[in-house]
Amino acid sequence: MLQILGGRGEKILEKSSEKRIDRGGWKGYTGRAKALSLSLSVDEKERCMQRQVRYVWVLVWVLVSLVGIGCQAAVSSEGAPVADTGATRGGEVASSSVAVTLSPTAALTPTEAVPPSPTALPTPTVPPATPTPVTIDDVSVGLWEKFPAEIAGQLTFSDTAPMYVQLSGDVVYFTPGNPGHGGVSRYNIQTGELEQEIVAPLFETSEIAFGKARNGWVLLYDVGMFEEEFPWVVRVLREETGEVYDVLAVSDRSSWPGPAYDFDGRTVALAYYVDDEEANCGPVYLMTVEVESWEQQIVETHCDYYGPFLWWVVAVEGDILVGQKNFPDSEGGGSTLQMFERDAEGKWVPRDFPVHLPYGSMPRFFGDWLVWKDANNWVASSRLRLYNWKDQREYKVHFETLVPETVQMCGDWLLWKAVEAGGESLRLYNLKTERYYRLYTPRFIGDYKCNEKWLVWSEGEDSPGYPRDKYGLPLWWVWVKWAPMPSS
Repeated sequence: MLQILGGRGEKILEKSSEKRIDRGGWKGYTGRAKALSLSLSVDEKERCMQRQVRYVWVLVWVLVSLVGIGCQAAVSSEGAPVADTGATRGGEVASSSVAVTLSPTAALTPTEAVPPSPTALPTPTVPPATPTPVTIDDVSVGLWEKFPAEIAGQLTFSDTAPMYVQLSGDVVYFTPGNPGHGGVSRYNIQTGELEQEIVAPLFETSEIAFGKARNGWVLLYDVGMFEEEFPWVVRVLREETGEVYDVLAVSDRSSWPGPAYDFDGRTVALAYYVDDEEANCGPVYLMTVEVESWEQQIVETHCDYYGPFLWWVVAVEGDILVGQKNFPDSEGGGSTLQMFERDAEGKWVPRDFPVHLPYGSMPRFFGDWLVWKDANNWVASSRLRLYNWKDQREYKVHFETLVPETVQMCGDWLLWKAVEAGGESLRLYNLKTERYYRLYTPRFIGDYKCNEKWLVWSEGEDSPGYPRDKYGLPLWWVWVKWAPMPSS
């Protein structure tokens, strides 16, 4: 049942009046991802074998040494034996409020999918590009002001967790925060039109998150959270027609926690890991897919069993691709960023990063801006670094709070979440005007996005009695709210 609350009274519409469009489905590849084959170069295989032989000889040497030591100890001891050792619901008063009841639907039964078997490309040798000189601006962010705009409207839900949200113009996309509670819905802020479940879930325990919304497309990530083989699919939704296309589908428990993904409206960038026991190789892929031509390109791939790093986060914008490399302790640990550029033939080739970069993590592209955390992966930091490809300027921004890994950017605005005593808040900082705003709520903030017009976020509050769903996850009262972005 859909309940719309407004200033003229209460109007109840039966579910038959909801506009429901089911355009889910499974358009993609058949087979099984676990059978994914990886064609590595002969040199890569030889290096893997050499590492294995070296490790065996080291183990033999250690065992021989231990036997020798034991014998010496026994002789010296004349044969003696040696022992082995809530706030009130509603909060702010909105100018419009819509109460929505989501009815979980049966998941589709998809054909098991497998990505096309990629062919390993040799890493090209490219003359290093000369980094462009940049001016570094150190900015310290201190005192904040109260967020200047009022909340313009909200959707109210029950029996779910705080929603995932995305913005495309005046349209808010949202999905339930609990697995198995429904698909993708959207609400038009200007017209008030609500379309429930325009994309159905693929799995019984589907959890659907959003990538970027660009050029009439929305990137989706659907994962079967409690499925035995941990299946997941990266998809794109064409907003105008409602058609959904599968970009990559994998069903392999070793691929947990799933892929890294990004989207610029033309190119989907992906990084993920699977297992191949028969080939004695855990292949790691960095790849791209073009949404119009569906052309795939393996940018880099190697065996992780003895490999030097994992691709952890990816960011793409136009002809620039950035990947985060995570190094194991045996390689010194930490993380850094690797840049690739698309050449005249459309191939991704390595390039030098335009600024000095001893380490870095969590890169994200927002138009001309690349934003990343000025610290190794898993290390808390209060400093962001930003590079603008248009004016070739670098910024180092220092905050009075720790910067989370989900920083958003809209034009010149930085947006992030801060955890506070008794609640949480959204923070906005303008790089040009240096205005700094805080929007506080006593509840838990889930997801948040912004564009040039709107700020949208979800917040939740534990339901009375802490009820749980069939998977044991807590159920909440949830609000999806929006407010106009500040003018400066």
